[in-house]
Amino acid sequence: MRAPRSIAALTAALLAPVLLACALVLAPTAAQAARCSCQGKQTLEQQARVADVVFSGDLVRSHRGTSGPAQNPATVYEVRGEQLYAGTLSSNTVAVVSPRGDCDLRDLRIDHSYVFFVTEEGAELRADRCGGTAPADDKYVAQVEGVLGAGTPIASTPPGEIPPPEFTKVAGAEPETLTRMAAPGIALALIGLLGLVVVRRAAARD
Repeated sequence: MRAPRSIAALTAALLAPVLLACALVLAPTAAQAARCSCQGKQTLEQQARVADVVFSGDLVRSHRGTSGPAQNPATVYEVRGEQLYAGTLSSNTVAVVSPRGDCDLRDLRIDHSYVFFVTEEGAELRADRCGGTAPADDKYVAQVEGVLGAGTPIASTPPGEIPPPEFTKVAGAEPETLTRMAAPGIALALIGLLGLVVVRRAAARD
């Protein structure tokens, strides 16, 4: 009867370090989420006024990166734009940077659509959970359009067109006429005919 208790005690002893490690990993995230108190403090109209660019798009991929001259840790989200509501974008696919902190963007899912409220910091487009960035469900998109309008589609960058060839006219040059171009050939033909006549006359005399 003591064997099951021994197995249970051994199992608990083995799982204890694993559970402790998980608690240590999750504790900072939970603490940061609790410390992010900016959500709900600003209205959508206020967030729109603060943002430099507002657009919706699909999240293509994300990776760890850095932000600013100090190279602070950040998460970089590659977004394929769909609809532009405010500001301008240099490309239809942009990188949105979210510096690590209490209110950085998190839990964003690949191949899902979001509305991004970003500020321009030099060459970076920055976003966090306080600015208005959220999943682009029908309800939220309707709220954004109620503040900023329907927006405009973000088109793919058109491929560069090959310019037509240009011809430069040389000063003083005139195109040759057909007669001038054919003259050398005609002269050779006449010389050949004359030669043939001379040969035939010489043969007739003999």
